Order: sequence, then structure tokens, then C-alpha cells
Amino acid sequence: VRGCFDVWAESEPADHEGSGQRAWERLAEAVCAAGAETHRRWVAPLAEDSWCVEMLSAGRQKPYSEPAKVALMELLDELLAPLPGPISLRSPEQVVAMLEDYDDPTGRGERGEPAALAPPRRLYLGRRLSAGASR
Repeated sequence: VRGCFDVWAESEPADHEGSGQRAWERLAEAVCAAGAETHRRWVAPLAEDSWCVEMLSAGRQKPYSEPAKVALMELLDELLAPLPGPISLRSPEQVVAMLEDYDDPTGRGERGEPAALAPPRRLYLGRRLSAGASR
């Protein structure tokens, strides 16, 4: 179990989106379109706590390079930039999670491709409420 999350938004990648980059862009567009009042409701529990953003994956290890992580996080700038608390990469009080959910890593993806090449099944954005045992 990766943890317990307060899910703010989720998306299912379209067939043509391959790696998931475009799916994250679509999710970010939906988050931005949600409006300021919704954003305030989502981020209110973060208050002035220290925070960071983590890229997580379930079902497969998916390493992202630092520049790729930063590029994905920048998609959410409209939501994250107004947060009043300090950024803390070492020991944040709050974690904003970008989670990719993959099929079984030993099998085949939903479309029959080898699991290592399959795009994520779903993408989630939210706040981590508690960490799983692997943390």
C-alpha cells in the first residue's frame, strides 16, 4: 500500500497518449479549469505547512529524470504557486502527490502490450494523508 490520499483530480490516459505526458497535461488543464474556489478547498488543509510534490507510481517502478519531474510539476503551477507554506524536500509536513497507476508489472497492459511499455491506467493528483508501510 502506497498510502492514503485525498484525491483532487484523476484522469484516464487516452489510447494515443502513450507515455502519459499528454495525459498529465490534460489532467493539469482540468485542474486549472476547476477554478479558484475549488483550488482553495483542495489546498486549505495544507495551510502554512511545509510541503513538496512527489511523483509516485503503483504497479511499476517508473523513474523520472529530475528535469522530467520538474516539467510535470510545472504543469500544476497555477495550483501550487499560491501555496503559502515553505517548500521542504527533506521533511515536508504535507505531500502533494502525482500518482501513476500501472497494470501488473509482470503481465501485459490493458491493450496487450508488454507491461514495461504500457502507459499508466490512471493518473491521480492529491494530498497524501498517510504513508504506506514502504515509506
